[in-house]
Amino acid sequence: MRAIIMRELTVMTGKRAFILSAVTYVMLLAGFVFAWSDGVPLSDTPSLYGQSWAVNWALLTVWLPWTAARCLQIDRGDGLVLTAALIARRPASLLMAKFVAQILLLALFATTGLPVLILAQRMSAVPAERLLRDLASFGGLPVLAASITLAWVVAVESRLASWLGATSSIASALMLSWYWQPLGLGVGAACALVGGAIAASLAALSDVSTLYLSERHS
Repeated sequence: MRAIIMRELTVMTGKRAFILSAVTYVMLLAGFVFAWSDGVPLSDTPSLYGQSWAVNWALLTVWLPWTAARCLQIDRGDGLVLTAALIARRPASLLMAKFVAQILLLALFATTGLPVLILAQRMSAVPAERLLRDLASFGGLPVLAASITLAWVVAVESRLASWLGATSSIASALMLSWYWQPLGLGVGAACALVGGAIAASLAALSDVSTLYLSERHS
């Protein structure tokens, strides 16, 4: 299992799309911090730090599923069955390996913006404890993004459609979470729990729906 995860992670991080996405994300986040050093006018969050975190959530809601959809090695249907048979693994094991690899990939991606957020925290004279708390609350987003994007990639052949579907799904989930509780540890825990449940359901479904090759390969 570990070897499959590392293989998936190596393939995904080696793709040019990962580097281009990370550079674009950091540039947009840094551009906001430097362009609005006094804060965005008429914003409900007065401090630059608070606004930077809101922008960070918005950017990653779009960029995490895009990165996952572009970098993921797609196996679905008969391809998933053949790959599972070749390495003597159940389809569920392959999907869970992809899920874990995507979490690691997206967590790595998200950390590229950390220096910019630390800069915003220093510029706003916000206590370091708040930064650590915000980072902890943010930890569930890669789990949610990985599971939802994986589900869309498995279900839909078009990468563009997968990205758009995953982005809208993640945005809807976050809006519901924020309605229940503003950004905080509760939202991060909810994202992680929902993401884990989606991945487990997808893995269980894959063992049933992809147990055999379709008739054209019979």
